[in-house]
Amino acid sequence: MKGHKNRTMYLLSEEELNKTEMSPRVKRILGVVEDDGYSIYNRTSILKSKKLGCYDCYRIFSLEDIHEDDWCDDGETLTYPYCGDDTVIGDASGLPITELFLKAASKATGLDRQR
Repeated sequence: MKGHKNRTMYLLSEEELNKTEMSPRVKRILGVVEDDGYSIYNRTSILKSKKLGCYDCYRIFSLEDIHEDDWCDDGETLTYPYCGDDTVIGDASGLPITELFLKAASKATGLDRQR
């Protein structure tokens, strides 16, 4: 996972996240969820997290909810047991794990259009 020196870029207001049309700034910020590998090859970050979230189905859960067979990519990427997608991020990434953020990340990455 690539790190960012300035985590303040993730400070988005609820108003920005709730807008129907996202600004280029919000799209850019949320785009790092996929582009920087927060949801793939994330075993180290996931295991350090107290709260996990899936930006495909917007569920928030904890490590107790996952099993060893929920991992793919030789055990390095977590797939969410409910929806089976590799769209899980943990709070150890520095990203906020809230339903609002997960929905915004889904919108920014285009997952919401695939429904």
